[in-house]
Amino acid sequence: MRPKKGSINWYRSILGLAQTLRSLRHILSGQSKVYKFKCADLNYPLFLRIPSTDVTIYWHIFKRKEYEFSIKKAPEFIIDAGANIGLAAIFFTHKFPNATIIALEPETENFDLLKKNSEGYSNIIPLKAALWDSEGTLNLSDPGSGNWGFRVSEDHNECTIDSTQSVTVKGLMEKYDRSMIDILKLDIEGAEVEVLSSSKSWLPYVETIIVELHDRFKPGCTKAYQSVKVNYKQNWKCGENYYLSRGNIFPSL
Repeated sequence: MRPKKGSINWYRSILGLAQTLRSLRHILSGQSKVYKFKCADLNYPLFLRIPSTDVTIYWHIFKRKEYEFSIKKAPEFIIDAGANIGLAAIFFTHKFPNATIIALEPETENFDLLKKNSEGYSNIIPLKAALWDSEGTLNLSDPGSGNWGFRVSEDHNECTIDSTQSVTVKGLMEKYDRSMIDILKLDIEGAEVEVLSSSKSWLPYVETIIVELHDRFKPGCTKAYQSVKVNYKQNWKCGENYYLSRGNIFPSL
């Protein structure tokens, strides 16, 4: 049986005994602190907030391996929208060291850790921005679901904490002079409605989409996903992520 989330044994199962003991005071107090962790399979240490949702994300990506898949041709250009502190981008850069990875994160504290975590990887380009259906300025809100739950919208509300720049898929392709996107990863807390609903001009140039759907935050996410799903040869689910592929990427056996 898996230890209860947030328990000492849960942290130990993910981080190991030594690193759990080192951060024990903050685990017990609930007061978050950034810790530097050395990971045997990674080129550089990771910086994680303990306690926070960072550890849960680490478990999903590096332990549960929700972004693990088989591939015919290594990707050259990846957009990671909703990069948080950079863990997915770091997973991708170890899997595909020759790919250019654009990592988008709109929230300041997350973005600062994204820059810190990706500092040693020259092929990861951090951008403090949110993916949307138009370029401009969006409101950033904190609904209280943790460091992985910040949301953007055009509306100001009681949860608004900041503003952020918005970028588009087409705009990123033009900025980095790319004719194809090999992987478009979307973990954008409901903004998949706007992004996927406005995909007509760029969808033919995206080989694979990996998306987490957030209908619990914004109705219409699954509907937007279904509208683009028909354009792809393969589709499957791994963990919380839905995969759409034209045939280059397929599930690991």
